Amino acid sequence: METFLNAGSMMVVLFITVTLGYIARKTDLVDDAFDNTLSKVVVFITCPALILDSVLGNKNLPSDDIIWQVFGVSLLLYLAVAAIALGITRLYPILEGQRSSHAFTITFSNVAFIGFAVCAAILGSESLLYLAIYNLLGTILIWTLGAWMISRSGTVKLSRREQLAYVKKNLATPTTAASVAALVLALLHVTDSGIIGYTCNLIGAMTPPATMLIIGSTLARYRLRDMVNNVWAYVTTAIRLLGVPAFVYFFGGLFISDPYVLASLTLITAMPAAQVGLMMGVIYGGDLLSLSQGMFLTTIFSIVTIPIVTMFII
Repeated sequence: METFLNAGSMMVVLFITVTLGYIARKTDLVDDAFDNTLSKVVVFITCPALILDSVLGNKNLPSDDIIWQVFGVSLLLYLAVAAIALGITRLYPILEGQRSSHAFTITFSNVAFIGFAVCAAILGSESLLYLAIYNLLGTILIWTLGAWMISRSGTVKLSRREQLAYVKKNLATPTTAASVAALVLALLHVTDSGIIGYTCNLIGAMTPPATMLIIGSTLARYRLRDMVNNVWAYVTTAIRLLGVPAFVYFFGGLFISDPYVLASLTLITAMPAAQVGLMMGVIYGGDLLSLSQGMFLTTIFSIVTIPIVTMFII
């Protein structure tokens, strides 16, 4: 119960910050330009710093065996969840294009944008190294497997060259580079409590509040009626926020004995749906309404479900 209350208190703090972002957008204090600029600051500066700080500021780095174990298990979990998502959504009595959107929502959580901020707040910065490994694999898969999910039934068909160029461009992000760097630094057991380490710690600490403000402002764009009138969006939300973490916890527990590592991987899969799906939907002419509904509902309900998941895994 204490764990639930602690996680709940942290989510209340984050929810208040989200609410401030929502109010700021509704009162025209911020706009699309603000969201775009602050998002770039998070993606290009603060989140990479937060990832690097997970290694540079970590005095108890895990062994190489654990690091590679997390890498292998993360890949296995991603592929297993994707297969389950594709199978479950085949049972939905909806159009094929909508099924692809729901499968994407179930498979991919918002690791880089929300996950790092929330997990750092609940589990501490030590968890971010494992999340960086998970994010590295997730980034590769989201721009390959995820893009395939949405493009296979989209109205816009890109040539193979255009698809490869699109994937290549979006893999080359600062967050991906920071995840690779964190993995290398951890394997080399490089830490730094000096100027560089302190700078990463200071800048990285900006990620949670900045991220929550952007989320609040983003949610204010949607018409509530359009976001809550699809029953299958609720089914997908329940699977994404509760079903997937439960699967990861029990299936991942067969391979991972360290409870902290298992908790880190489980919690990151309890995050809302990845926002990048909307971008892919625009590119491929996918079902933007289902993607928007999934992102909206998973973000709202995660405020309640994340403390519940935390209570069971810690």
